[in-house]
Amino acid sequence: MGYGSCPAEVIERVRGKDGELQLQRRGKEFEFIFNGVFLMASYNGAAEREMVEAVLKNRGTEHAGQILGKGLIGTAAGTVDTSNLRVLMGGLGMGLGLQEALRFPGVERVDLFELEEAVVRWNRGPLSELNGGALQDPRVNVIQEDIVEFLKEDEIISRKENQLYHAVILDTDNGPGWLSRPENAFLYDVRGTRLLRELLLPGGKLSVWSSAPVPRYLTLLQTVFANAREKELFEKTGQTSYYYLAVK
Repeated sequence: MGYGSCPAEVIERVRGKDGELQLQRRGKEFEFIFNGVFLMASYNGAAEREMVEAVLKNRGTEHAGQILGKGLIGTAAGTVDTSNLRVLMGGLGMGLGLQEALRFPGVERVDLFELEEAVVRWNRGPLSELNGGALQDPRVNVIQEDIVEFLKEDEIISRKENQLYHAVILDTDNGPGWLSRPENAFLYDVRGTRLLRELLLPGGKLSVWSSAPVPRYLTLLQTVFANAREKELFEKTGQTSYYYLAVK
C-alpha cells in the first residue's frame, strides 16, 4: 500500500503564528499540513538528511579560490579543523535534519530557530522516536523566534569570530519558490542571502532545501558566494527533492 492510499489519522490541529498547522500519521509515517496544504512528510527526508551531511562532511565541494580539503575550514597551511563546529538551523520540521547534524561528533552547538511552538512540542512528543529524541541533546539550543527578524536585527550587530557559524541550514519552506509564509521571501532575496553569508566563517557553507529547482535562486547564490550548486535527489516515494549548497 502506498503512502497516499493509507488513511491519515489527525494527531493534532492547532492555530499557529501564520495559520493552521496539522500533524497527522499514515501508518508509521508522519505528515505536516499547513493551511490545508501538504508541507512535509517523514517519508520525504532523503534530501533533508543529505544536505546536512554535505555541509558537515564537505561532500562535493569544488574549488573556492583554493581547495578546502576534507573539513569545513581551510587554514593557510592547508590543514583543516572539523571540531567544535557551530551550526545554525532555520526550521525544525520533524527533526530529521537536526538528528543528522547531531550524528557528527565535531558538532559542538546547534542554534535552532523554530517559530511554531507546536512544532517544538510535537518533536518532543510523538515525533521524538522518529528523530531519536534530538531535542534532548544538550548541544541543541532552541530559539523560538522568527529567523527573518533575527537576520534583520543581526544586520546592525558586529559579530565576533566565535559567534559565527561553520554551517547555516535552511528548511523553512517548500523552497525559495514556494513559501509557507510571505515574510520568508527575505531569506531568499539579495539582502537576506548576504546576511546569511555574513553569519558564516570563511569556508563555511549554506544549505537550503527545496521541493523544486529555482534557477533564479541558484543564480543569486552564485553571485553572493564563492561557489554554489544545486543537487537533485529521489525520495522513497520516487518524488524528486533538491537542495542548494553554497560555500563562503
